[in-house]
Amino acid sequence: MTEQDSLGEPIDPSEPIDPSEPIDPSEPIDPSEPIDPSEPIDPSEPADYREPAGLPFSPAALRMLGARPFQQPGEEDMPPQRHRVVLGDDLIEVVLREAPAASQVSRPATARTWLAATPYLLWTPLPYDVPDGGLAFACIGAGDEGCLFIDLAAAPGAVAISGDASAAARLAESLAHQVGGRSPADQAAKVVLVGSAVPEPHPGSATWVATLRDLASASVDNPPDSTDIVFCELHSSEDAFVLARHVGSSQSRIVPVVVGHLPGAPWSFTAQPSPQPDSTLPSLVSSRAGSASARG
Repeated sequence: MTEQDSLGEPIDPSEPIDPSEPIDPSEPIDPSEPIDPSEPIDPSEPADYREPAGLPFSPAALRMLGARPFQQPGEEDMPPQRHRVVLGDDLIEVVLREAPAASQVSRPATARTWLAATPYLLWTPLPYDVPDGGLAFACIGAGDEGCLFIDLAAAPGAVAISGDASAAARLAESLAHQVGGRSPADQAAKVVLVGSAVPEPHPGSATWVATLRDLASASVDNPPDSTDIVFCELHSSEDAFVLARHVGSSQSRIVPVVVGHLPGAPWSFTAQPSPQPDSTLPSLVSSRAGSASARG
């Protein structure tokens, strides 16, 4: 069948694209599209919540995970935070669409800005200056303000790591090793790895389970005030419902970190290979492993 434009005219695939032609806002965006590092971030610009036609997961399951796939620009409670950092040879775009979990109850209903002094996001001079006060601080990458640390345990719902598959896997591996590689005495949140979401070797203090249905057994002995950071992948609506039921039924607080596209995720990290690799911030996975062996 010949593809047609909005006027019913056939589209010639060999016809060059006119860069001056306006973009159709109803056209779905491609979440795998590379990030342009030269494009400046406008903090006042609303996040684009358009999703590809046909959601990959049930909207009900997404809502149970704290995602809002149908939210439109301007409907958010407050302007999203956006940061762009570099981790190794990858460019990471951070979009925090919702306030951290600890701030949602106490924040005044009339508030329209992010809280200025919250412990979930901090910049430090070095990638190993882990901030105090949070349960699961991890360095996302380095930017103009220093090294960006975010407390994964403060996420108001699921955290999505998407973009280029290899770059997203590297970021997930780095975060899992940073949080799960600490000694049990220093580990405030437990890291749980599901299936192949994070490649081996796994962090020494992390718990591994084969499937999402095994998550209940991994948290059965958790105290009520504990927090699990669960790194996983979702391949179907059934997977999303299994994860959502675990989040809703566990006596612990469960923060899913989904490696892959999760429409409407309240917090998302999009990773792409940087066109201009920056070696000033080495891989935190290999560097931490080396420093740990040196201390031993």
